[in-house]
Amino acid sequence: MDFGFLHKLLSAIALLLLTVACTDGVTPLCDATLDISIDDGLRADTVEFFVIEPDYCSARSMGSWLKSTGEPCRFATQLDGERLAFLTFGRDSRPFYFVMHPGHISLTIKGDRWEVSGSAVNARLANIVTQAGNDKRERRDIAHQYIAAIADTSLTADADSTLWRRDSLLSDTLRHIHLMADTSCVPLWRAARFHLENLRR
Repeated sequence: MDFGFLHKLLSAIALLLLTVACTDGVTPLCDATLDISIDDGLRADTVEFFVIEPDYCSARSMGSWLKSTGEPCRFATQLDGERLAFLTFGRDSRPFYFVMHPGHISLTIKGDRWEVSGSAVNARLANIVTQAGNDKRERRDIAHQYIAAIADTSLTADADSTLWRRDSLLSDTLRHIHLMADTSCVPLWRAARFHLENLRR
């Protein structure tokens, strides 16, 4: 028996198994870029970009941008998946939360509104927050209609039932949205939680 050949064969198998073990379950890092356009109304001279690392539950700085440089606001990094991330716009600014992921994201921030392209998850985040804001405003309008109808004695049984049903539906929708934001660990809902908190103010 050729023990030299057998030794080489076993060494090759061991090396192969070690390679498979090291690469198994590891998601490769991919390029991630973020371009930001900021409305002049924000008066932001500085933008800082942070990513929340789930293993440590801490924010990792990904860099900062100064308006005075005259360069476009762009950040580049590498990620292996979705991460909760946020931007700050100078001292005492309220953080702007979103989901960072591999690929290219373009954000246009205009006060409490934002536009996003290149990111389905952030488009969904914007829709969730917009829906919650619209539902909250509609509930407020229903309450005003109800009080006005009582005041001028025009509240009929049918109108009362219609207003109650609509208010109940909106209330259930908002409760479901807030429940998802409060209990889910998915970056989308974690980002939504912070925007929904701002809606409550």
